[in-house]
Amino acid sequence: DLPSFFDWRRTTTTDRTSSLTNNIIPVIRDQNILHGTCWTFAAFASYESNWNLQLRQAGNTTDSAPYFSSRYLSWLTYELTLDNDPSTLQHFSPWGKTISTPDQIYSVGGTQQLVQAMLTRFGAVTNEQCPYSTGPMAGVDQVIAPTGLLHDMLGSFGNGNIHGYIKDNLAYYKELIKSYGALSMAMNPDW
Repeated sequence: DLPSFFDWRRTTTTDRTSSLTNNIIPVIRDQNILHGTCWTFAAFASYESNWNLQLRQAGNTTDSAPYFSSRYLSWLTYELTLDNDPSTLQHFSPWGKTISTPDQIYSVGGTQQLVQAMLTRFGAVTNEQCPYSTGPMAGVDQVIAPTGLLHDMLGSFGNGNIHGYIKDNLAYYKELIKSYGALSMAMNPDW
């Protein structure tokens, strides 16, 4: 049975009057209008909450919630590491956008499938290791040892009327949130 109220941000998830915590759902972060990195923020909100939930379920309540680097994920989705040589830019873009400066990499956009591929291949690093900036950002200069690698990912794809799809499957999505933490959802209005 699903509770009438459930919020991972609360110390007692079924009590709306309990205090707020960042133990499961991380703090809200600002991607800034300069960058098209919303897809990395959504992905990491889901990844971090599931990571935190698994830590708590394993009895680890001392570690602070990780804050993964959207900059690292954005860059490695479309570009190789600079390795201190900016002439090595490769510029992969599935949408055919012209990229002439490193900062433009952060405005290409992305999909959950790209997130899965990159987190499986490169893993996630913390924002302390590769800081995200609300101003112009350069490329990633080095491959940093990952904090965590993705090995499982649940996917649920609706097509057509997405609002109807979610409404018709609301109990399913509520159960996913209850079991795994935040969900990352995306849609492209041009499709």
